[in-house]
Amino acid sequence: SRGGDPATPTGVSASAGSSCTHVNVEWNPAAYATTYDVYRVPGIAGVELIGTTPLTQWNDTFALPGQSYSYSVVARNPCGASDRSGGNTGWRGGLPSTPTGVSASDGTNCLGVDVTWNASASATGYTVWRNIGDDIGLAVSLGVPGQTQWLDVTALPDVTYSYWVLASNACGVSEFSTPNSGERGELLAAPGDVAASDGGDCFAVRVTWSPVA
Repeated sequence: SRGGDPATPTGVSASAGSSCTHVNVEWNPAAYATTYDVYRVPGIAGVELIGTTPLTQWNDTFALPGQSYSYSVVARNPCGASDRSGGNTGWRGGLPSTPTGVSASDGTNCLGVDVTWNASASATGYTVWRNIGDDIGLAVSLGVPGQTQWLDVTALPDVTYSYWVLASNACGVSEFSTPNSGERGELLAAPGDVAASDGGDCFAVRVTWSPVA
């Protein structure tokens, strides 16, 4: 019998940020196909041919991190080409965004300094850094919280610290956040000059003391 054009590929699937190096595009084998052309939108001029393969998968290593693309496939054989398949959207994983909204408490907690920040896009973890002063080059890592807050119990009372936050994921780490300063609360001093009246009042004992700063 006479050969014919291959069937149109089905089941096109593009990975959604699961790889830091590429977008993986897969599809079902098409009847009578010998090779496949993989197309991407947006491309250099709209729809862009990015590769040809005899396999039923393609790794788009030129995809930009975080940029969404629509992928489609055309099957080919010596007789001709199929229609282009339906598209599927995918993107390459990238670094998380830099944390914003870092805020450190100013003496309101006697147990430590409360540090909070806004969630970063694509982040799976965070690292909190601290220094006395605003030189990030001398900052030390305090820990890796599982959420967007940290209690610095190692801070000394009445010492002002600067805090930074880094976001991280499987692809790497973000830039350092803008710092924010804070300090641990200090216990009040004991009242002084306590005095009690010595029988001068028939109805009560009057107790006085000096104000506590």
